[in-house]
Amino acid sequence: MTQAPVKPDGFRNEDALQESTFEALLRDPAFLPLSGEPKLAPLGREVRLGSGPLDLLAIESEGRPVVIEAKLARNPEARRKVVAQTLDYAAYLHGLPTQDFERIVLPHLRKRGVSSLADAVAGIERGGAFNHEAFQAELERRLTAGSFRLVFLLDQQAPTPLLKLANYLDASSESLTVDITTVTVESDGQTLVAQRVDHSVVPPWEPGRIESTPNLRRLRELIPGSTHFRESLSTAVQADISEELANWADALDDEEICRLNTSSGGGKGVVLLLYLPCEKRMLVKVERGKLWLNGDVVKRTAPDMAPEVARLSGVEIGKRGFAKTTSEELRDALTEAYIEAAGHD
Repeated sequence: MTQAPVKPDGFRNEDALQESTFEALLRDPAFLPLSGEPKLAPLGREVRLGSGPLDLLAIESEGRPVVIEAKLARNPEARRKVVAQTLDYAAYLHGLPTQDFERIVLPHLRKRGVSSLADAVAGIERGGAFNHEAFQAELERRLTAGSFRLVFLLDQQAPTPLLKLANYLDASSESLTVDITTVTVESDGQTLVAQRVDHSVVPPWEPGRIESTPNLRRLRELIPGSTHFRESLSTAVQADISEELANWADALDDEEICRLNTSSGGGKGVVLLLYLPCEKRMLVKVERGKLWLNGDVVKRTAPDMAPEVARLSGVEIGKRGFAKTTSEELRDALTEAYIEAAGHD
């Protein structure tokens, strides 16, 4: 664990997370605890690779490029999209000549008074032996083979879908080494703490049961996801509409904009519940081919979107009830409401 001073207000945005991590790497090449414990020479922030800027580009002392993408956990993109972005940057580097790699990073190095890629890497050895020819040969080999280290940098606990994706990439590709690392600020507001996340250990779901309302006098069983809900559709009213709504809900769950559970029992058949990611409140549920809105939760957690949701659904702000439609326009508004609610929580 390595410590470095940061501003007391912590990470206001992803730029702050990037900058703090980059500065910490400049002070300590081993700041990020990664598999194999390599030393990293930070090369630049917002390094343009193809059509977009990579958050952080670094290189191991032996010559392996390191692609680092930073996301705040509250950002919905801290899931599957961050993987797609990182792979896109890795694909750009694959097959890149070493002279082109150095040409890309030189402007970033010169801002810090470093004249070459070799000097940047030699500097992290701090008196140790640096073999320039061996480094160049290893860099060329890695670029040719597309053999890189990918690092997903977060400010909080990694979401489960990202753990699964990282584990899959790490296990299935001989060319890639994948790490997830969190960088957080201690309560004193003055200390950075970096921790490696073991993505091979995915937290299991433990089934839970919650009591129904007293008048039903029985329990509702909650089953994660939409599979059980879909299996009930063969005999359900308006099965086609329910399946379309389940597809929409699954897309939100994939991005961790909501957390899906299927409720069986409770006198209402099989119901698909779209909970907010970190709590037991929900804005909407799918029941008998319809969308049932909890307008009170929408009003409190997504006040900006509440008027639009009320207009499209026909359910007054702060009220509860079935929407008059299941239109794509209403679903888009509810998606924005879930995103807004996640930002408030």
